[in-house]
Amino acid sequence: MTAYGSISIFVTIYAVQRGFSNVAQFFLCFSVAMVLSRFFSGKLYDQGNILLLFLSGHLLSAVGLLWLGYAKNPVHFLFAGTTCALGFGTLMPTSQAAVNSLVKPHERGSVNSTYLTSYDLGVGVASLTVGFLAERMPIGEIYRYAVLPIILSAAIFMLKAIPHYHDHKPGGRLSP
Repeated sequence: MTAYGSISIFVTIYAVQRGFSNVAQFFLCFSVAMVLSRFFSGKLYDQGNILLLFLSGHLLSAVGLLWLGYAKNPVHFLFAGTTCALGFGTLMPTSQAAVNSLVKPHERGSVNSTYLTSYDLGVGVASLTVGFLAERMPIGEIYRYAVLPIILSAAIFMLKAIPHYHDHKPGGRLSP
């Protein structure tokens, strides 16, 4: 969630630095894309396509951040925000549903609490980190570097989470 936190907190400053005046439209596109992504991701999750959702969510998030970091005009800025939101909007509910599917119903409260606390921690760490880095490098460059935690997350997901999910998911296997 560090990438999400860096966008939600610093994108207005970045837009001013780049001379983009369409920050309100950015957040409109971001919000609409995030809501829309939840419709299709929920259906795909219910069909057992968790692997597709995680990989596409990571890919969209990474591409969106790179695009945001290299945005040359307001249209690129809007498309980057839309792409990031599609990725984040796919990853967040998919990961929450996945962790909930691995626990007993009476444990879901503590699982959701832990999940949302981790989310908040990621946004907070991003705010502090990007704030520190913004004094030393352009925010666009920070957005490009924010792809690295997404790549790390995808690697951990493939190496650790998928095998764990396979071993612990009641009554099912992940789809290819």
